[in-house]
Amino acid sequence: MGFLRKPVAILASLATGLSIAFLNDSFAVTFNEKVTRTVRQFSPHLAAKMRPPIMPVIRGRPSKRRSIHICGRPRWVFVLLFSAVSCMLWLTSCSFLTVLWALLIGLLVTLLHASFRTPNLKARLNTFREEFRAVWRNYSEL
Repeated sequence: MGFLRKPVAILASLATGLSIAFLNDSFAVTFNEKVTRTVRQFSPHLAAKMRPPIMPVIRGRPSKRRSIHICGRPRWVFVLLFSAVSCMLWLTSCSFLTVLWALLIGLLVTLLHASFRTPNLKARLNTFREEFRAVWRNYSEL
């Protein structure tokens, strides 16, 4: 309901999720490869410009510290860009509190369901078996 009341919140949450996902090394590398491969199909010249810069060579060896690039730019540029866009969307749509309330209500419903739910037969049998083993171990120690 929170997203239906404020549809801009969907874009804001997407931008926030992408900015967080770009902090993950494997996601950033995979995203870069897929975007470059897709662009190469349409414009090989543009794809060549999107390659990361050549690694610096120190004393005849490539540098061990390798920064991650996305579309030829350092990763922090994309993290800052998507963070700024998400902040602006959250502030302009006034939907941050609405989405927080929606998440809080969803969490509350889940916790209430888990606390009032009765365990099924399999869970009861496992609990009984564990209790029996604990008692049996105590008897065997005597």
